[in-house]
Amino acid sequence: MIKVLVTSVGGGVGQSIVDSLSCFKEQYFIVGLDISENVFSRNQCDKFILSKRINESDYLSFLLEICAEHKIDVLIPGNDGELVLLSNNISLFSDINVKVIVSPTKIVVSSRNKYEWYRDYSKIINIVPTVLLQEYLTDPSKHNSITFPAIAKPAAGSASSGIRIYLSQDEVSDDIVNVVNPNDYVIQPYLFPQDNDPDYSAISKAVSSRVLLQVSEISCQIVYSEDSEVLGIFISKNSLKNGIPVTIEPLDEPEIYSIVSNIAESLKSENVVGPVNIQGRLTDQGLVFFEMNLRFTGITGNRSQFGFNEVVSVVESFVNNRHILLGKPNRNRIGARQVACRTFYPLDNKKIDTILVTGASSWAARNVLNYLRDNYGLDEKKVFLSSRNPKGLQDEFRKSSNYNSKIKFIGTSELELSHALASSDVIINFASARPPGNTNDFLQATKFNMLLVNLISKSNVGLVLNMSSQSVYQRNSGVEQSELSPVRADSDYSFSKLLVEDAFSKIITNSTNTTVINLRLSRLWGGSLLLDKKQLPFRMIDSLFGSQKTVLNNSQNEMNLIDIDDVSSFIINIFNNWLVDASLPNIINVSNHNITLQQLADTLKSACEGREINIDSLVVMKKACSDDSLTLINNKSVELGFKSSNTLEVSWRKMIDMYLS
Repeated sequence: MIKVLVTSVGGGVGQSIVDSLSCFKEQYFIVGLDISENVFSRNQCDKFILSKRINESDYLSFLLEICAEHKIDVLIPGNDGELVLLSNNISLFSDINVKVIVSPTKIVVSSRNKYEWYRDYSKIINIVPTVLLQEYLTDPSKHNSITFPAIAKPAAGSASSGIRIYLSQDEVSDDIVNVVNPNDYVIQPYLFPQDNDPDYSAISKAVSSRVLLQVSEISCQIVYSEDSEVLGIFISKNSLKNGIPVTIEPLDEPEIYSIVSNIAESLKSENVVGPVNIQGRLTDQGLVFFEMNLRFTGITGNRSQFGFNEVVSVVESFVNNRHILLGKPNRNRIGARQVACRTFYPLDNKKIDTILVTGASSWAARNVLNYLRDNYGLDEKKVFLSSRNPKGLQDEFRKSSNYNSKIKFIGTSELELSHALASSDVIINFASARPPGNTNDFLQATKFNMLLVNLISKSNVGLVLNMSSQSVYQRNSGVEQSELSPVRADSDYSFSKLLVEDAFSKIITNSTNTTVINLRLSRLWGGSLLLDKKQLPFRMIDSLFGSQKTVLNNSQNEMNLIDIDDVSSFIINIFNNWLVDASLPNIINVSNHNITLQQLADTLKSACEGREINIDSLVVMKKACSDDSLTLINNKSVELGFKSSNTLEVSWRKMIDMYLS
């Protein structure tokens, strides 16, 4: 996996870089930096770190420390202001085996100043005539290239800040007193598009009113490998608002492409690497440019959606020496770059005030709720309980001591779930448990979980616990199964479990701020509610205290049992780990007692000591271990603080007491 450090991910450029990489979770691990934790792309980064400011004296050492600590492979700048700093100090990063996507200092410095860029590169790029404003005012007659209307702007400005439009030379002279730092300004003739351009009339009217209308601008992105070979060219016609492109239409006109291709070849002699963006307009005098930036841009993410993922291409070149050539984009689409909305949890002081439990009518879910009420102050929290029969569940709760006014009973509709998810900090999904019926019931349960995954991905829930099962493992006699053991879908149930697990795991593709954990549970028993009469532990108790005989084959067949109260305790442990931002694995085995059927029967009889039982009604056949044996390794859960408080005899006694009562 390639580790990529992206700076200023809260800005348009940084976010666009993250957009281009974040969908490839198996290939790239993204570490994002920004001076604010409240940025849109934080959810897309695998690791987010609050950054020092670029103008701080120790910013460079900060970057080097981050690169070393996180074993970064490649650094991608997301802010213009650090390009020169990084280019000047690229050897420091090379010393720690970090590739920095930045071009040589000479061309980087030149591109940061419109006058110097015109002076240095107008021989190979058709750049609009550019004169220092103060120099122009000294003797306008020496600068016949400056015609009117004209535009004045900061030489090192960006995002169209500080723009002034003049209709005559006299206006320049009259307005100079209002220009802040006129020594830093340049003046250029205003570039109009061709007369037949659909936006020509609107631009002319805007200029007459001294208003900048940013439409019909041509953006050309040239992408170079680490050895300055051209990997691709993307040309688009953009409309902008306040200097930011909001609509993008890809172009592939041969005459424009030829011009840009020639520029791309000419710049190779400058040893440029990575992205080069030049912007201009198609005028009656041809394609004329007014700006160059040696970085990715705010529409880099849009370009990836046209099939032109320049970030991936450049990263692969720098890290793996792979030349992924970028083809021409899909011209049947139009790109849009506008406002989007997102929520996330703060880096510190997270809270759990609201919990959503799906599949809340199941035996396991109700046991967990009982435990959380007694041991986690659940009555003080808001709880959503979702089931296919919310009224029936509510009636059941009203009859018990579990009911309180903060519980909201909801169904399984998209609307109800969406509202609950938006309000919840944690979701515990028991809706993935074994449905009671046939294959069609598995289908319906799986479809519900797919819907739930989609809704969770949009809601940015903090913590998601999906209840899975040991059924996903291969069953081999005497082999203990860890989270890394092979899995297989050899039944409808295991197929559904693995499919749902995989879907839940992919929630973090678009919402890395959400922590998702699949809990692979062993056989559940114990708890505070009577087990289903079909379950093996109940049948074993029933045989001793009732009249029906139970025969257990394969006395040495191994299984794993865990008391549902221990699972509940571990859930609280996970809550506490999440609140302090601990690193939590995506899959955790939750198991306890690896035991044979013979040992299980012997322990039950021991727990019945002093009671009158029919010992002959429970028979264990002493045969060899079958192929269905399976035991689990729960090292990960132990590392996270799992500790059972329920021995086999304790669990048996709880169930015996419930049975007899």
